[in-house]
Amino acid sequence: GAPRLVQQPRPGSSSKPGRRRPLLLHAYAAMCGADGVASAAFFALMVVFGAGTSLVEGLIFLYWAQALDASAVLCGVSVLVTVSFEIPLFIASRALVSRYSPRALLAVACLAYSSRVAVYALLPRGQGWLLLAVEPLHGVTYSLGALGAVHYVSALAGEHSQATAQGLADNLRSLGSIIANLLGGGVMDVFGPRALYGTSSACVACSLGLYLLATRCTSSSRAGQVCEPPTERCVPPPCPAVELAPALPDSRPGNCAAAVPVMS
Repeated sequence: GAPRLVQQPRPGSSSKPGRRRPLLLHAYAAMCGADGVASAAFFALMVVFGAGTSLVEGLIFLYWAQALDASAVLCGVSVLVTVSFEIPLFIASRALVSRYSPRALLAVACLAYSSRVAVYALLPRGQGWLLLAVEPLHGVTYSLGALGAVHYVSALAGEHSQATAQGLADNLRSLGSIIANLLGGGVMDVFGPRALYGTSSACVACSLGLYLLATRCTSSSRAGQVCEPPTERCVPPPCPAVELAPALPDSRPGNCAAAVPVMS
């Protein structure tokens, strides 16, 4: 009969499906330990940071309206203020990443978040307009947090694992958001919004402290290195001078030859 074609397994793969390694989980575990304790502390910080930002994005307007008597106009203006401070920082991102490390950017972002949310918890009733004084800190939190996280994860991942690494960081932030959405409303109903946001501020600050301690304990941690060190500009060599030879006369009347370039 006709010969049968047998598909050979790829090198490094197992012929038994049940014994195949979970490559994605293996890559996640490798990245969590790529920078020692510092990388594990960073990904833990991403969970807490994602939970904290989710509490602000999902429940803050409800808190302002119920506890601070904030109007719908004030809530809308607050969004305009936050976005207005994000844009200039993203425009200046090239200068920021060429001068500061991911650790510095994340530290400023987390401190801005903790300070802003602590003010939320301390504002008196009927003084909602004071919110506009701290809303610019959201632009600092979002822009510097994104810049620091993206560059640190990029430094952890290999050349062929960039998308996987960024997906891991985003998944951990989403995990924090899920936890915050599940528990945040119940905590607000039982203990009140001030307790919720005060606790959120403390949790992010404590997670930042542990992350900074982990980076200090890790020798040559990539978190302390400049995101994108400035490179020296390459100046091209000067071009050789070109002289134009005098036009050669043409035997035909009324015509002249074009100038001939001569390399010196």
